[in-house]
Amino acid sequence: LLLTEAHMKNGLALKAIAGLLAGNVAARFRLPPEKGRIAVGSDADFALVDLRQTFSVGVEELFYRHRQSPYVGRALQGRVRRTILRGQTIFQDGKMVAKPAGRLVKPQL
Repeated sequence: LLLTEAHMKNGLALKAIAGLLAGNVAARFRLPPEKGRIAVGSDADFALVDLRQTFSVGVEELFYRHRQSPYVGRALQGRVRRTILRGQTIFQDGKMVAKPAGRLVKPQL
């Protein structure tokens, strides 16, 4: 939704979206330095997105417990093609291909 509305329709830079979804969030919640950025020594958590692909959100694509969303049927641009968690592909071309290997990180107080 951010890619469609903020980037495609209103020109918000991809770097700004990355900050909103990763870097700024990690800093706000005081996560360890290996979170929220792509750098040597970081966790290698990221998604590869095809910005040219347009698609309609379908119930079968919702990977959470309650498969409801106000966006079902809405056309969006920018489809996630692959998700990598700590260097391992866990989602590729619409399918979960591995068990998530995330860990709970307690914020530094």
